[in-house]
Amino acid sequence: MNSYHQLNKRAREVAFLHSTSALLQWDQEIMLPSRGTEFRSEQLAYLSGNAHRLWTSDEVGAWIDAAREEVSADSDEGIDVLRWQEDYERARKRMDLVVGAMVE
Repeated sequence: MNSYHQLNKRAREVAFLHSTSALLQWDQEIMLPSRGTEFRSEQLAYLSGNAHRLWTSDEVGAWIDAAREEVSADSDEGIDVLRWQEDYERARKRMDLVVGAMVE
């Protein structure tokens, strides 16, 4: 499987985690009994952390670099790669800020 397809597969996996989190958040606001708040918070943190870990891995960075060579920059796939690169870089910066704040 080429790098573009690997990225697409990973992006879908992360999207599944985010959409599941959104559904759980909606449920928390609408129907969740107050006693379930602590467990729901753990669920949301788990999903969010895994989505972040999956998207900010060095592997994704390597796939982005390779995919930029594989696809035409002005094709639909090239636009996807550009968006994924922006999302990846933004998420990595966020991670650096969090780690930096923890160290200080």
